This record gives sequence, C-alpha cells and structure tokens, in this order.
Amino acid sequence: MRKTVGGDVQGDEEVTGARPPGIKAAKAAKKKKGVQEESNQTELRTVLKMKDKLNKQKLLEKFIEKPDPLSEMEMSLKLKLISEMLG
Repeated sequence: MRKTVGGDVQGDEEVTGARPPGIKAAKAAKKKKGVQEESNQTELRTVLKMKDKLNKQKLLEKFIEKPDPLSEMEMSLKLKLISEMLG
C-alpha cells in the first residue's frame, strides 16, 4: 500500500476502520471476564445451597406429616435431617 500526496491510499488491500485489540487490551478483557465468571459461579453455588436446604426441609415436613409409623430407615433419615437443621 502506498499513500499519495493527498492522503489517499492506493493498493490492492481494503482499509478497515476497526483494528484488532492490542495484547494488553486483550489480556485486560480476559481478566474482567474471569472475575465476572467467578462472581456468577459464586452466585450459582449460593442458589444451589439454598435449593438443597429447601429440599431437605420439604422432605422433613413429609416425614413429620406422615400418619403411618416411620420405617427404621425413614426414622434415621428424619433424625439426620433434624440434626443438620439444628447444627
């Protein structure tokens, strides 16, 4: 490519207005993306913990409301759930 005296560009290649980001800019963008992904993962973990706790509470409610006597396994699970809720 050659520039003429008037500032026009002559040559076979087209000149595009957008340039690719520099190395430092690309690395900075990558770090920002990593921090954002980390916060998303933390939020997801929090939601999953809350969901797990809610499922355990629902299961415990079912055991408490059950009119029939509980089997040995159900009773041990009920006691385990109660101890997890209190501890």
